[in-house]
Amino acid sequence: MQGHFTIWVLPTYMKVASQKAAALLRNTEFDVLFLNLQRDLEGFVEALAEGAPYEWFMDRLQELKLLREPISSWEYRSKPILTVVRGLKQKRPNFKVWCYKQLSFAQLTAELAEKIARLVFRLISTGKMYSRDWRNLLQGFVEASSDAIEDEAKYIMERFDPNALSICISDFYGRDLKEKLKRGGLDTGLDYIFLPYHFTPLEILVRECGKERSKGLTMSDCRLFELAKAHAEFIRGYVVTSEDYDEAYFRWLHDEAKWLRLPT
Repeated sequence: MQGHFTIWVLPTYMKVASQKAAALLRNTEFDVLFLNLQRDLEGFVEALAEGAPYEWFMDRLQELKLLREPISSWEYRSKPILTVVRGLKQKRPNFKVWCYKQLSFAQLTAELAEKIARLVFRLISTGKMYSRDWRNLLQGFVEASSDAIEDEAKYIMERFDPNALSICISDFYGRDLKEKLKRGGLDTGLDYIFLPYHFTPLEILVRECGKERSKGLTMSDCRLFELAKAHAEFIRGYVVTSEDYDEAYFRWLHDEAKWLRLPT
C-alpha cells in the first residue's frame, strides 16, 4: 500500500466546521490521524481511541489543568472530532493518533486571546487605540507561529508512516504547514473542509501581519485601527449577544457579507 498525507483545513473556532470534518472522518478510510491539539494531550487522546469514556477524558484534562483556555471553549470546537476518535482502535487495531501542536505555542495562543480581549475592552471603553501594544503583541505572535510551524512539521515528519493513509487536522496555518512538509520531501494534499468561509476581522489582521513578517510589521496605524475596531465591534455586537460562537459568526456574516452564500 502506498501512503498518502492530506491536511484538512478548518476554521479555528467553528463547531459546525468540526462537525462537518467529523462526518467526513466517519466515511473516510485512514490509518493515522494527526490532531492540532497540544502534545501533552496525546496519551489521553490515545486512551480515548482505545475506548476510554469521553467523560473520563474531559475530567482528566480539567483535573490536571492541562488547558490554558476555558475548557468549555476548547470542548466546544474539539468534541465532534474527539467523539469520532473514541473507540476507533477497537474497530481498527492499527489506527494511530498523534497530537502535533507545540505546547508552548498552544499556550501562547491562549495568552494572545486573553491579551487581545484586554485591548478590545480598552478600545471599547476609551475609544483609544494603543497601536504600540497591538503591534508588539501581533509581531511576537507572528514570529512565534512561524517557529511553531517549523517545529510541528518536523514532529509530523518524524512520525509519518509512508505505508499509511494519514489525515492531518489543521487551522488556516495548514497551507504553511504543507509548504514546510513539502520542503521536507513529504508529498502533501490540502483540502479546505468548510467553504465558503469569510475571515473575521481578527483573522484578517493576523494574516496581514503574517504576510509582512519578512519586512517587519509595516501595517499603517489606520489599517491597524480599522481591523482592531472591526474586531471589537464583532465581539461587542455579536459574540457577547449570542448563545455561542457559531451563532455570532453567522449573524455577523449575514450583516457584513450578504454576498457570501451561507454554508448549510
